[in-house]
Amino acid sequence: MQAVSNRVAILASYLAKVTPAMLAEMKRLVQQVFEPPTYEKGKRRARGLIVRFELRRL
Repeated sequence: MQAVSNRVAILASYLAKVTPAMLAEMKRLVQQVFEPPTYEKGKRRARGLIVRFELRRL
């Protein structure tokens, strides 16, 4: 459970640093992850979203 809370803290620190426009884009994309037609499609979307934003961070 502590790993989850650490991830939430990391995510919160990232979100505090992004611009309002980027925050709006991220919100839209995250909503797509949580509202997929199937579980597998949701997993693929989540992985893609993580990779996309990790590449921007580098």
